[in-house]
Amino acid sequence: MSSSIEPPTLGVAQSPARIVSVTTGDFSVASHLTHRGKTLADVMAYRNPHVVARLAKEEDMSIEEAESALSDALLFLWLGNRVKEPLAPALKIDLAWHAFLLFTKDYREFCTEYFGGFIDHHPRRLTDEPDGGRVVARSWQHAETVLIGELGLSLSRNWIYERLQRSAECCGNCGQGCCSR
Repeated sequence: MSSSIEPPTLGVAQSPARIVSVTTGDFSVASHLTHRGKTLADVMAYRNPHVVARLAKEEDMSIEEAESALSDALLFLWLGNRVKEPLAPALKIDLAWHAFLLFTKDYREFCTEYFGGFIDHHPRRLTDEPDGGRVVARSWQHAETVLIGELGLSLSRNWIYERLQRSAECCGNCGQGCCSR
């Protein structure tokens, strides 16, 4: 049994979303609407200075880095709502999501207003069997397809999935198991 810990996954809001064709990379005209009729621009306009301050302090980030991480966490939540399947965040996005979750009332109100319901965070349990990186790979595939391909976004370094990087760098012949971490 592997000793690696799999990343948490995103539990999607229980309400369906309407999808209209996306024709540009600009947040303001990305036309996928959440259950509450909110656009990506609406989601990305959300601000919470308390989450940013806590994230900056606890994770030793500058305010700008913390704001970027929270923005990417919002984008990740929107993506999970869009694709309607469990996703795993990259590390910095997960740290921002954790900081947001600590402000439970704010997080619940955000999820309800923008997505129609609370979006659960499902951490992997130490007793869960590793999935071999399938959720991480699927998460990056959706980020590439939807955020980069359809919307034309340039993603920040917060979207780097270290596990995928390690796998890409691994020769597969060293016997050290780096591809399965």
